[in-house]
Amino acid sequence: MSTQTATAGHTPEWITEMFAAIDRMDSRGYASYFTEDATWHFANSAPMYGHAEIRDGADRVFALLNGIGHEVRRAWTTADSAIVEGVVHYTRKDNTVISLPFASFYELRGEKIAAYRSYIDAAPLFAST
Repeated sequence: MSTQTATAGHTPEWITEMFAAIDRMDSRGYASYFTEDATWHFANSAPMYGHAEIRDGADRVFALLNGIGHEVRRAWTTADSAIVEGVVHYTRKDNTVISLPFASFYELRGEKIAAYRSYIDAAPLFAST
């Protein structure tokens, strides 16, 4: 069994920059953090595969919102993986803000994300106001 030491506390720059792309609602910038054959699994939606599906999936979410803001609480990293815990603040089209806790798990290949699983209960985001 091989072991890797996880580093906690410091949020790597790539995580900060990736969330900044999401917060700008920049689907192309967001997709650029992924490998060409990457998988993104957001909440209970079907997994998305590759840049085009990831970009389109992000655009579908962005179209429902006026804004997004991520607040990273903790991050743990190894050479080929990362875990992030935080709160995301969604501004809906009616300008109400819904803040939801999340945990995201990343599998890395080199400098890119090969798999991203975001665990969040997004139901309050889509509930009637």
